[in-house]
Amino acid sequence: MNHHHPPAPGTPTTAVNPGHRLRLGSLFPLVLVAGAMELLYLWILRLSNLKEHVETFILLVLLQGILYFVSVHLGEKISPSRSHLVLVFVAAAAFRLTLFPLYPSLSDDAYRYRWEGKAQQAGYNPYSIRPSDPGMSFLRDETYPSVSGPGYATIYGPLLEEVFWVSFILLGKVVAMKLPFILFDLGVVLVLFRLLPALRVSPLRALVYAWSPLTVVEFAASGHNDSLPVLAF
Repeated sequence: MNHHHPPAPGTPTTAVNPGHRLRLGSLFPLVLVAGAMELLYLWILRLSNLKEHVETFILLVLLQGILYFVSVHLGEKISPSRSHLVLVFVAAAAFRLTLFPLYPSLSDDAYRYRWEGKAQQAGYNPYSIRPSDPGMSFLRDETYPSVSGPGYATIYGPLLEEVFWVSFILLGKVVAMKLPFILFDLGVVLVLFRLLPALRVSPLRALVYAWSPLTVVEFAASGHNDSLPVLAF
């Protein structure tokens, strides 16, 4: 007949909790993968103009893809804890902040966002004017040659136009126009942390979105506005 005795005084009770050790130990592989991904993003940052170094960029993104699939596999095997979710979010933020200083070279959308914010600040309706209109020449600066679709009025909705306007007032620079959409993108990760458990899915599966090289490059490097409708959805 087995008898259970209380631990001797001074014995740390957490030391005999194997489940707790397993959760802490499972952080290490994810930390390694996140660190390797961050090194590749730093390499991408050093390329500066991604269009001019597209061959190297494609190779680096393919390597990112391999690490990303490893991270997704690990995420499926781990019992999630708060520390895992903190790691997922901190790494996601680090990836995006690393590429934030990149001048948009794979897309010219951010130049158009800035022009429309500038036009609104000057008192014009972006739905009734075009960047190429002769009367708009005073709005042109060194970024104008990169403005997309100069012969067309805006295609963006009113909410996005408000974001462009506020971003231009507060930030002004082309690179800085990416910041709101990076923040919306990180907002998606936070929403997933709450939404997935409500659907009886592990919140750690938010990693599928948070660490995807596609989302990081599209929003942090190119500054596309899709993160706002994704967050709203």
